[in-house]
Amino acid sequence: MIPRPVPAAPTRMAPAPRRRSACRLAAVLAAASLLAAGCTPRSWGPRTLTVAMTPDFAFQPRELAVKPGETVRIVLINRDDRLPHELRSGGRLGPDLRLAPGERREWQWTAPAEPGAIVFWCGMPGHRKNGMAGRVVVRASP
Repeated sequence: MIPRPVPAAPTRMAPAPRRRSACRLAAVLAAASLLAAGCTPRSWGPRTLTVAMTPDFAFQPRELAVKPGETVRIVLINRDDRLPHELRSGGRLGPDLRLAPGERREWQWTAPAEPGAIVFWCGMPGHRKNGMAGRVVVRASP
């Protein structure tokens, strides 16, 4: 008598594809939870503060509020299509900057740990005298 081959045990689906599917599902559910809580990818980074330099010798807005120690992304835009403008703060908001008409600059800045105010102005001749100044207020609840 010739021995008959013993049938192999039934094969089951490898656990790896199931694990991948479970991981994908978990990632989708986590992302959905964050979105439902109001956390968008943009809100995961520092808050953005946009300041415009305008043709009427003004910074818009004139006042910004931040929390002590908060890191923010500052976007500075010269909306004046004729004149350059400067942002000066005596180094308290970063380096002094001169922007050509239409130019834009961005940087990250961390507020001081102590509450207070940081004054900034345009250093071009006559601009500050015409009201081109503003301030960043550091306070516990901006």
